Amino acid sequence: MRREQSEILAVLLDVKEKNSLTISDELIKSCYELQKRHQFDPDAERVVAMLKMREFVEKSLEQDDEDK
Repeated sequence: MRREQSEILAVLLDVKEKNSLTISDELIKSCYELQKRHQFDPDAERVVAMLKMREFVEKSLEQDDEDK
């Protein structure tokens, strides 16, 4: 991972920690990587990426519910 990318991810994880968010690090990493890969795609591809990100979030929420 390039230094710039690792710094961005570090900031995202730091924001999570400072705000005591209960989001998993893996969800943040997955969403960041997906967004990075598709940020310059045409509109149709961005919709596919958005749906994939929704899937990541929903699976994370389901896992949280199972863990409770």
